Amino acid sequence: MNSGRSPYAKWLGGSAALCLALLLSGLLVPILGSRADVRIATGFFINLIVVLGLQIFMGNSGIMNFGFVAFMGIGAYTSAVLVTPVIVKMETIPNAPFGISGFELNFWTGALIALVLSILIAFITGIAINRQDGIPASIAALSVLIIVHTTLLHWLDLTRGPRAFYRIPIKTSLNLAMVVTLVVVVIARAFKESKVGLQLRASRDDPIAASTMGVDVRRVRVISWVLSSAIISVGGVLTAHLLGTLNPDVFYFKITFLILAMLLLGGQSTVSGPILGATLITIGLELTRDLAEGPIVLGLDLPRMFGLPQFFLGVVIVLVMKFRPAGILGDAEVDDIGLRLWARLHGRSPDAKSQTIK
Repeated sequence: MNSGRSPYAKWLGGSAALCLALLLSGLLVPILGSRADVRIATGFFINLIVVLGLQIFMGNSGIMNFGFVAFMGIGAYTSAVLVTPVIVKMETIPNAPFGISGFELNFWTGALIALVLSILIAFITGIAINRQDGIPASIAALSVLIIVHTTLLHWLDLTRGPRAFYRIPIKTSLNLAMVVTLVVVVIARAFKESKVGLQLRASRDDPIAASTMGVDVRRVRVISWVLSSAIISVGGVLTAHLLGTLNPDVFYFKITFLILAMLLLGGQSTVSGPILGATLITIGLELTRDLAEGPIVLGLDLPRMFGLPQFFLGVVIVLVMKFRPAGILGDAEVDDIGLRLWARLHGRSPDAKSQTIK
């Protein structure tokens, strides 16, 4: 536990601590909670997969990505149209292209095809988007979301457009979502400590200096964009097979602001930050949903407050941007915090401990 800790040690120790906390919480929910709590926890893990996927690109590159939800939609709809039973598709999308209405695949095959398609689209869009920096790149990413949403909304023969695509097989369980989340935590942390992750953060802090030192800025950005989009598409697949019914609005601005709030609240520069942010936002949303229904509190009959959860998300984003732009954890991972506490308990200087590479 000294300043000479290797990136491998940081990756292993940090991943283990985060995974253990998530594993324990996931295992306790079915024991202590109701069926509704299990569903909330499943949704939490799916959101966490998406926010960690977003962190891989946005947190390490410093480029605001407003288009990430597009890949949730691609993953969700691809898996849904491939896995939904033929008898349902012959009723809902009988004229689907490529003969899709005439066959069905198992869940894992459909999920794999959805992942491959998402990677292909991410690679193509990543080459174009990452030729830009800052606001132009963010606007280009937003355009990807608008293009995908428009396609889902108007390709009636494949997606049913604004009408619900229903009777998607329910395959997502709490255990599946939890296991995938643990894998994503390890991937996100490994990427951060990798050579590509280091180069990407160097390009974030000073693109000109990074290029001068031999960093291929476009290359590392495209790699992170593709990896990020692939993980986000997995979250889309799990969402489709949890809800059982989809429409294009599921993957548009509402979920965009939810995931961004989770990332910004905890801190986008770390892997630990999104986990903290997702936890706090999930708890806050459940509390505000209860308050919005006008419960009786301490004998007071509170009025109904429609839209309170959305108001809560807006307030969180504004307050974080005002008072804590770097998020609650800032640049500190959970293992960094643990080492600092250990140093203080043993009378040593925290400055002697390892610091996260930026």
